[in-house]
Amino acid sequence: MIENNIYMLYNEVVDVNEAIIIKYDISSEENLSKGMITMKKIKLWMGPILIFIGIVCLGISAMVGSTIDANGFVSEPAFFLIPVSYVFFSVGIIATIFFSAKAFIKKQSH
Repeated sequence: MIENNIYMLYNEVVDVNEAIIIKYDISSEENLSKGMITMKKIKLWMGPILIFIGIVCLGISAMVGSTIDANGFVSEPAFFLIPVSYVFFSVGIIATIFFSAKAFIKKQSH
């Protein structure tokens, strides 16, 4: 027995074996109100989330702390988190500026 093959193309679900076509509109208010995560929401929160991750990396680095051994060398086990946090800060700030400017320009054109 052949399994039911269901494909989603261009907002339509097609059951190949039974030739049933069910239209599914992704952009309808009913579907959006059910808690679907839209790309607009993701773009809105991407920058602040990356900045928050950068803050968390710095906080972890500070909590782990550093020690000085008998030879005078600094031992900092979580040192790698400092440059990682700078990358998150930079990408988060750039993303925030980019998506804010894009939304502002789109709003002005309408």
